[in-house]
Amino acid sequence: MARIHVGRRRSDRHRVALKVFVPPAGAERRFLDYMVHEAKALRAAASPAVVTLLDHGLWLGRPTLVLEWLEGRTLAETIAASGPLPLDRVEHVMRQLLAAVATLHARGVVHADLKPENVMLCPHAGGERVRIFDLGAAHVDGVGVVARDEVFGTPGYVAPELVDGGAVSASTDVYALGVLLYELLAGQPPFPGAELDDVVHQQTRQRLPRPSAVRGGGEISDALDALVATAMAPWPSRRFPDVAIMRTAFEAAITVTARTGADDARVPAETTDAPTLRCKRSARAVRSAS
Repeated sequence: MARIHVGRRRSDRHRVALKVFVPPAGAERRFLDYMVHEAKALRAAASPAVVTLLDHGLWLGRPTLVLEWLEGRTLAETIAASGPLPLDRVEHVMRQLLAAVATLHARGVVHADLKPENVMLCPHAGGERVRIFDLGAAHVDGVGVVARDEVFGTPGYVAPELVDGGAVSASTDVYALGVLLYELLAGQPPFPGAELDDVVHQQTRQRLPRPSAVRGGGEISDALDALVATAMAPWPSRRFPDVAIMRTAFEAAITVTARTGADDARVPAETTDAPTLRCKRSARAVRSAS
């Protein structure tokens, strides 16, 4: 759908990223709409935690976004290289992610494709700063860019209700944030697989493995297990109502863990028995936003 090229600005020779949309024959107008929509989402979401849009238009006849060049590693690359992150680093990364997504929602933007490949950890002032990019699937003030009979996202991170025709909402990002936290803690996704059918079956019919059991070592408290289970509840009504409340719960879980240690941090967890959801897979398409 899109390719990333490295360019340089004429004014100062600084590197920039060119996101070039490559439409198949006959889809040129649709891909131009994709580019315009993502540019609109990036402008609405503008903040230090989101990649900066510098320009957009046609380059060599193709729709193109000109973005700042980000130095660093994606969260996917970091987890692949290091496995589960130390708890202090999990805390640092998740605080920034939750704050960033809360800001998006306050500006009417739902990312709708949060995943480790779309989060960059950039060196900053002796530490690292979280930067979010790829807003191609984003909804701005409730408006997305794809047809209602398509799911635009990545298996494993797409909230289960979307596969059955549910609407994108803030709860879509809450679910994905739960998956991201799970991977930071456990070093692997809760429901692996590249095929939609396989992942949906796991999401809707299998018990969510506790990240503490996957990680081992007694580091992860029941409070963090419960937080992940609530964020990833198959029913939106059982998740955190919004990211701001999830932030508060995360701070409480981290505080309990730091004060008492994993073995003594006990809070009631949402049930991780997933209900069976009807999935119209034969009539719906899942499209990756990458």
